[in-house]
Amino acid sequence: MLGCREGLWGEAAGSLVRVLRKFSKTQCLIYVSKVGSLAENVSANERIATGDESTLGDKDIAWDDPLRDMKSIASSDLVLRGRHVSVPSPLCETKEWLRHWQETCAWVDCETWHMAQAAKDVEVKFGYLHIVSDNLAEEDGENLSNEDCDEIQSKRELLFRKIETILREFIATWDTQPAGNTAITQST
Repeated sequence: MLGCREGLWGEAAGSLVRVLRKFSKTQCLIYVSKVGSLAENVSANERIATGDESTLGDKDIAWDDPLRDMKSIASSDLVLRGRHVSVPSPLCETKEWLRHWQETCAWVDCETWHMAQAAKDVEVKFGYLHIVSDNLAEEDGENLSNEDCDEIQSKRELLFRKIETILREFIATWDTQPAGNTAITQST
C-alpha cells in the first residue's frame, strides 16, 4: 500500500495513475479527495461521495469499482453513490451548466474522470471516496472559500474517520486477493 498527497488537476491526475502503474506496478488505486454536489439536500461536509461512472464533455466512462460491495459503504448513511462529471476548471460550473448536468450527475470535480480513464487504460482497478465539500445546487454557507474554518474541519474529521474505516476494511479484503498492490492518493 502506498499513500500520497497530491495537488494535481485534470489530466495531470491521470498521469499520476500511469506513473504509479509503471513504476510501482500498482494494481488498485483508491482516490480520496473532494467533490461538489449537484443534488439538492446533500449538505456540504456531511457526506462522502462514491460511484463508478463519470463523464467529461461527451465522453462517458464506467468501471468496475472495487469498493462497490463494501459492507461499510452499504451500511453507512454518510456514503452516497452517484454518477460523476469532470470539468476542466471550476469556472465552468455556472448556473446554466448546473441545470444541464444535475439531471444526470450527482458529483463534480476536475480529476476523477481522468484518473478513471487512465486506470482503465493501464488495467488498474479504481475507486474513489470524496468528501462533499460544497453544494452547487443550494448555498448552505459551506464551500471551498471557507473550508479551513474550525467548524468545517471538525465535520471533515468525522468523514475522514469513516473513510479510514472503509479503507481498513478494503485493505483487509484486498489482501486476500492475489497481488494486492494498492495506492491511495489524497488530494489537497
